[in-house]
Amino acid sequence: PGDWVLAVGEPFGLGRSVSAGVVGATDRHFVEDEEIVFIQSDVSVNPGVSGGPLLDGWGNVVGMNVRMIVSQAGTAGLSLSLPVELVLRTARHASEQAPPARLRLGADFTDPSPIDSFASRRSDTRGVLILSVHADGVAQALGLRSGDVLVSFNGRAVSGSGDLVRQLLAWQRPGGTRATVIRAGRKVHLQVPDDARAPLPQAVGPGDAPGSEVKP
Repeated sequence: PGDWVLAVGEPFGLGRSVSAGVVGATDRHFVEDEEIVFIQSDVSVNPGVSGGPLLDGWGNVVGMNVRMIVSQAGTAGLSLSLPVELVLRTARHASEQAPPARLRLGADFTDPSPIDSFASRRSDTRGVLILSVHADGVAQALGLRSGDVLVSFNGRAVSGSGDLVRQLLAWQRPGGTRATVIRAGRKVHLQVPDDARAPLPQAVGPGDAPGSEVKP
């Protein structure tokens, strides 16, 4: 955040145009965009610029411009770009005859607010708040519940929703997946069996999810 970036394109058909802006965040996540992160900046991404490159101050391509966030009054605000590593990964898989299926966590999540952290008896806002859990997914097999705050995934600390998305992009197999959550003020360790394969088994019920509770 704070670095200058350039967007190259043809806004409204005006060729060879460049606009400049400043990066506000490098791992912006929205619930409705599932497991995707964006580079947030204030560079202008008008029609004709989306799909074009986002460059850093040295001319390196760091992302692909996607869209702008416009206020209800119609004024342009923030722009979103896909990180270049995600674009290259997608292009590489698209060129393969049998692209590998991408694992999905099977849960909606967001960054916890200070109020959420207070409700879970925590003093900071690190981690990810689980909003809902989809049926027959890894999250359900793990035993994640709505209201859990996910603080560790496969042994790595989770600082926020963008950090979790990047970890999920490198995730290879559901079997053995581990997670640590804060639930009702307690730290709960969850794990999917090592031999689990997709499709994963359903949990017995909302109150019978696997996991061992450890007092903080």
